[in-house]
Amino acid sequence: MVALNTLLETRTGQQLAANREWRIETALKPLLRDLKLATLDDLVDAVRHSPEIAD
Repeated sequence: MVALNTLLETRTGQQLAANREWRIETALKPLLRDLKLATLDDLVDAVRHSPEIAD
């Protein structure tokens, strides 16, 4: 989750409080489904290997 929070802050300047981290998963569920990924950890791994996914 740290990697996604860092990406969010870098791209938007917004910081997400720990009690709001559920919003990341909720917002990214359609992307996980489209990329056929099971978890946010899988998404982080995919972005690390193919950074263009984050664009």
